[in-house]
Amino acid sequence: MPKGIVIHVVGCLLLLGGIVLMVRTGYVAVSLGVERPMPETSVTAPAAMEFWRQLAFIRMFAVAAIGFSAICFWAGSQLTPAQQTSFLILLVGVFTVMATMAFRQQTAIWNGQSGWAIVGVLSALLLTCLGAVVYEGITSRHLAST
Repeated sequence: MPKGIVIHVVGCLLLLGGIVLMVRTGYVAVSLGVERPMPETSVTAPAAMEFWRQLAFIRMFAVAAIGFSAICFWAGSQLTPAQQTSFLILLVGVFTVMATMAFRQQTAIWNGQSGWAIVGVLSALLLTCLGAVVYEGITSRHLAST
């Protein structure tokens, strides 16, 4: 699969993930273990404020994922093949750190299905980018030897 297409697929997954997080923010927060404020609690009560801070953080993460998808769409169509390889290597590093952090959060704090979904998506993005880099390395060596 050409590198540009891989970068666009990664962009699509980031966009989809960001939209899901944006639309389902409350569900994701609660499934990750954030306590819901009690209905009788004032919106400005400390418990309610903590809930809304968590939702705000998830929404900021969602917007960052959507913005990162825009970068991927641009990179997939504007960068040269050598630059695309470099970009994919960068993505491998970024998704390695993100997947590792999500895994650590899942095992230490979240312990829920949404946490495993986040770990799975980040790991899939990591493996997609890593696969493209490895494939590029194998095919470029094969072409150089012929």
